[in-house]
Amino acid sequence: MTKARETRKIRALAKWLPGLRVPRMPRLPLQERETVTIAAGFRCKDGILLCADTKMSGNMKFDSSKILKGIFGGDDPGTSSTVLVAFSGPVRYGRMGIRDCFAGISKIKAGERTLTAIEQHFREALKAFQEEYIFRHPAFASGSMDIAYLVGIQSRGELQLFATDDAAMEPVPYQCVGSGAYLATFLLSRSPWDFAKLGLEEMAFWTINMLMRVKPYDPYCGGWSELQFLKNDGSFSRVSHFEISERERYLEHLDRATQALFMDCTRRSTSEVDFQNSLRRFEEAMARVRENWRDRQSEYEALFSALRKTFGPNEPELE
Repeated sequence: MTKARETRKIRALAKWLPGLRVPRMPRLPLQERETVTIAAGFRCKDGILLCADTKMSGNMKFDSSKILKGIFGGDDPGTSSTVLVAFSGPVRYGRMGIRDCFAGISKIKAGERTLTAIEQHFREALKAFQEEYIFRHPAFASGSMDIAYLVGIQSRGELQLFATDDAAMEPVPYQCVGSGAYLATFLLSRSPWDFAKLGLEEMAFWTINMLMRVKPYDPYCGGWSELQFLKNDGSFSRVSHFEISERERYLEHLDRATQALFMDCTRRSTSEVDFQNSLRRFEEAMARVRENWRDRQSEYEALFSALRKTFGPNEPELE
């Protein structure tokens, strides 16, 4: 009997034997399937920035976005609400869960559609979706059905970013989910900046650089990334795409040069000549960073321009 079949039998018995502890199978490698490998969300000064990354080599198509938008009460700008959602996990299930949550939000009466009410209806619909389709799925015990959502909600002048864990949901200043989240979270925790005080361009640049650093170390992250911005007033950008290419490995050289400089600076046995050599290598690495920025400046500017161009609530309710 395989481990998965054994676990399923134990789960079936658990319905009849209260208190039976059901073991969780070790997490298996992700299968070769349409899976969003990492997503991140940030609450910055100008609004909420979401990004999702996929690794589907050159066959990736953008007609199935990993960031979905819901607009509710679009005929009345004063009472309209916008919900922007990115996710990690199986694509079809992830999108289906978002649509179920949007259907729950659409039931709220216009006069009662506050940020708190939207959060409550999203959470209730998410719980029902997880219990119906995810927790019962044969692959759930392996961890390959894990889905995490990052939810930006704007309603009546209020704006908040939320993150989910199974059926739980809580407000966060920023969050990373997916296979590369462990490294992305570590890198972001070392940032000297308060993301809530950064403007859109600064936040987008930090996001791209975070993904550049994650890609070489996580085998499931890579390729194109898509970003979408939700402004404080509820307007939003189109989904924009940015390629994290192999030439971004210059950041890896910068990290190594920084670590070497720190070690040579604190090591008692380092001679002045060795320290100056280490300092020179660090300066060369910084020069490569500057050179790369100049080479790709037009691409960055195009991304920033696309994110700055936002649209009001007269868009279709669901993309």
